[in-house]
Amino acid sequence: VLVVSFAIFLWLLDKNIVKPAERANYLADVIDNAQRVAKFGTWDWESNNDEHYWSDSLYDMLDLDRKQTASMQHFIKALHEDDRTRVRQTISHALEKSLPFELEARIRRSDGDERVVQQRGLVKKLTSDGALRMTSIVYDITERKESEKRLSYLANYDTLTGMPNRNLFRDRLEHA
Repeated sequence: VLVVSFAIFLWLLDKNIVKPAERANYLADVIDNAQRVAKFGTWDWESNNDEHYWSDSLYDMLDLDRKQTASMQHFIKALHEDDRTRVRQTISHALEKSLPFELEARIRRSDGDERVVQQRGLVKKLTSDGALRMTSIVYDITERKESEKRLSYLANYDTLTGMPNRNLFRDRLEHA
């Protein structure tokens, strides 16, 4: 009876604890891979304990070492110098008013490469004492911005000569 009871206990332990843990690890890995493929990362912050969470793909996007502790300061520091103040103001406003937010900014990577990111987030009150949680998704939209720039060039300049075309001439004439 003791052996059978112990065997049933081990079976239940495996079924109820080990398998869900394995499944959770598997799903976490799937989510990390999906974020890398889709070129986005996530971060989360809770004000009551000042705890930050960054996904692995966000570390990759920002070109930061995963050993570095996630923080708002490290996120802001990864941004292009000209965008930092605007991003701080947008996030501060969202925190003050508990509003969703959206912004675009540039990231300066350690290799000198500049990337463009779009960030969308929301702020949620956790408790009545004012504790907040901010969750955000950061998309790498560099390729989209380059395509838009290329399409604009093709619409306004002759591809053979590189000279402005009639479309650009009319636009400038209307503005003048």
